[in-house]
Amino acid sequence: MRVTQPLVQIDPDDFLGLVECGDALGLTALVVRTPPPFRTADGRSWLELIARSGFNGRTSHLAEVVEVLLEAGAEVDAHAAAFLDDVGSLPTNLVPDVRDSRGRTALHLAAERDAADVARALIAAGADPSLRDDSGRSVLEIAAQPSPWRFGVARRVLDVLGEAGVELDPWTAARLGDVAALVGVDVHARDAVGDTLLGVAAEALATKAVAFLLDAGADPSAPDRFGRTPLHRAVARLVERDDLAVPRLLVQRGANRQARDQRGRTPADLASDLRLHLISRWLDPESDL
Repeated sequence: MRVTQPLVQIDPDDFLGLVECGDALGLTALVVRTPPPFRTADGRSWLELIARSGFNGRTSHLAEVVEVLLEAGAEVDAHAAAFLDDVGSLPTNLVPDVRDSRGRTALHLAAERDAADVARALIAAGADPSLRDDSGRSVLEIAAQPSPWRFGVARRVLDVLGEAGVELDPWTAARLGDVAALVGVDVHARDAVGDTLLGVAAEALATKAVAFLLDAGADPSAPDRFGRTPLHRAVARLVERDDLAVPRLLVQRGANRQARDQRGRTPADLASDLRLHLISRWLDPESDL
């Protein structure tokens, strides 16, 4: 697909707004009237940003814009290749641990996208899986966490990391529900950003890990840095997965249904905000379980 004339007049400063809105027509027009190298003022690749928003594991609504960018000569760096999930696009002169403006390497982005072939090629080229981005997240943690750019955990990248000898840390084990890897851990420990093991297990709706940690004495109401208890975090995931086992278990084991996060919301308030009305009523402290 090639568009030779801009369809509308657009200020280049509107690029990020167009990406956020998913405006394929506007983005195509902007690409046509803009010369390479197609990067934002802080150096981020247009190709990566468009692929992240509209050509990823959940949607392909901006696929045509990606094609137009490629036809217009956009450079495919390692970060863009990761989000395109295209190992063949990796640069021949690959420097694997180059960081973007947020401290992320291409391997971090491959984990976000679950781009296993790209991840394997990056590790073979010397990428360091232990590096952390500016928010403190390792590649392993990103692969094991929920992401808006894929469904579920990055299972394929987790397999690649396992092949490379990367061992599970306790928080990743909790997210993945790997009870065997949790034996002997300090259930009251917190990671660098203040997350408890029970909090991350609850957010992942990892029932066996939640039960194991509760049996080992974990506090069912311990808040994270945002004031969210494990019950808050489990309720928030119900939008994606209709599984009440973890919220029910937490309540049965004494989780405080009246606890409020930093925005003043109880778990029932959060459920109501997310339009989970039946769950909201069930979480009401006055209701019978």
